[in-house]
Amino acid sequence: MISEDFLQSVRDRKVHDFGNIIDVSDYDWYRFVKLIATHPNRNVVFTDPKQRVEIKECVQRPALPRFAKNIILTLNETFYDPGNVTTLVILGGFDSSHKSFGIHKDVMDVFYVQVLGEINWSIWETDSPNPRIEENEGKQVWKDKFTPGRAIWIPRGTFHNIEPLSARVGFSFAIEKHPDPSTYI
Repeated sequence: MISEDFLQSVRDRKVHDFGNIIDVSDYDWYRFVKLIATHPNRNVVFTDPKQRVEIKECVQRPALPRFAKNIILTLNETFYDPGNVTTLVILGGFDSSHKSFGIHKDVMDVFYVQVLGEINWSIWETDSPNPRIEENEGKQVWKDKFTPGRAIWIPRGTFHNIEPLSARVGFSFAIEKHPDPSTYI
């Protein structure tokens, strides 16, 4: 069930930290590696000699865990609009030394769930029109540790960063259409 305070965050284009709300206890590294192994190679991207992996176009995969299928169903029902698309990118890192994308903003609204391992999430403010910034180009306004099951809503255009604290896996669900949230809620 989607809460009214979350919908208000969407309308106001504000970050919404859900806390630990998703049960991911049945997901483990074996299931993650199986998903990589059974996914079409063209949609699996490894970087830095297989330290980080990105799995794209996996919404319809049989190996997708039930919690992810339920999130997709809920997002599609909540943000229904003919032609709207919820995409899923699974991001993983096999050690903590490989950094993520750096401080960046996305062109879609994102619902992110930490699934395995731990990371620090941070939110940044800046006037920069660029899609990526360096630390000296903005101000960090929020930072917190994410453990498995923790979820956050990041409106498009919000600068953020993920700092790995261990080997980790996160599921990033994106609402692709309509920059104005009032058009889909």
